[in-house]
Amino acid sequence: MAERDFYNVNDQISFPFIHGDPTGLTPVATLPKRGFVDAGFVMGVDSEFDPSADSVYLHSFYVSLGSVAFDFRSDAAGFAGYRFLFTIPAGTPFGATCYEDANPIGGGPGDPDIGRGFITIGDLTDILALGDTLWTLNGILHVEPALIQTEVGNFVTDVSVGNKARCCPTACPGGSSSSASPCDPSAIYFQSRGLVGDLLFREGNNISIRLDQDNNALHFDALIGYGMGKSCEGAIIEGDGEFVRGDFCLSCDELIRSVNGYPIPDGKLVIEGYPGVEITPDPANHRVYVTLNPEKFCEGS
Repeated sequence: MAERDFYNVNDQISFPFIHGDPTGLTPVATLPKRGFVDAGFVMGVDSEFDPSADSVYLHSFYVSLGSVAFDFRSDAAGFAGYRFLFTIPAGTPFGATCYEDANPIGGGPGDPDIGRGFITIGDLTDILALGDTLWTLNGILHVEPALIQTEVGNFVTDVSVGNKARCCPTACPGGSSSSASPCDPSAIYFQSRGLVGDLLFREGNNISIRLDQDNNALHFDALIGYGMGKSCEGAIIEGDGEFVRGDFCLSCDELIRSVNGYPIPDGKLVIEGYPGVEITPDPANHRVYVTLNPEKFCEGS
């Protein structure tokens, strides 16, 4: 609720418009200060409203017998062809608030995805006294920027589904290259674009989907064995979206993923030999030999 005397003060000043903006009217007149005490506009997800460049302004108003209709517009790209049209009966009490969605200028239902707004009425006496006609602002009478909010970029409006290329491991130096696949790991192949409506997500291989109600979000986490479990022979995407299925890459049994339960997330495992333990690498055969020498167990102790 507004602070005491908030509306009374506002009815005597330029608010909710920017002080100093032109208030001249056609036919010849000046917009009275009294008549508006508050306003607010929410530019919808489809308005393309850019706060750094766009605005909301009073375009015109039409005084007719027993009412006045205020026409607010915006220069946002997605707002072209729309307006906020508030029709206020002459007997509307001081401090009453009127809410409207953005309406097509040519007529039609309001669209909250384009915008929503309200105005709070002050003393309409001076505006009604201008006479029954269409009054158009000669210049741009902007609404205070602080009274405008934007939903642009704050909502998911459609979903596209795609896959990054799942490339086969590069062949080891000196080893067979038959399992290597020429593949661009940064490529993304879209299976569908612009999905709208109610979408159902299902956990595939090695994925967990979590609903975060506190933050109104979905989390997709890559976790080995989750969802539909591990997949060693899943779809391999290469070329221009071509799927190759089957035992194309190395099988899971040919890859070392952990040692004694210790994971190797970056693919690098350092093995150090303490007294009595000898580490012998054999690069030619892609092997590492770990042997025990009891005669050296006590060295360094």
